[in-house]
Amino acid sequence: MKDENDDILGTFFGVLIGALGLVAIMSLFEDDSSKIVSKKGRNVLSDKKRMKDINEKIQASESQNQYNEILIN
Repeated sequence: MKDENDDILGTFFGVLIGALGLVAIMSLFEDDSSKIVSKKGRNVLSDKKRMKDINEKIQASESQNQYNEILIN
């Protein structure tokens, strides 16, 4: 009887650990909309002219198949 309870308990904990691992892996691939943005970043995001310039730089780099960093001054 004790071996049977140990098997059931071991199976339960195995399933629980597997479920927690699955949740942890899924959280890595979620879009995180709670990213912290600095004061400078908020200023850039609210400036339509600068955002248009950044968008043009991104489109230019995509059209040339370049996967480089876009520098924001």
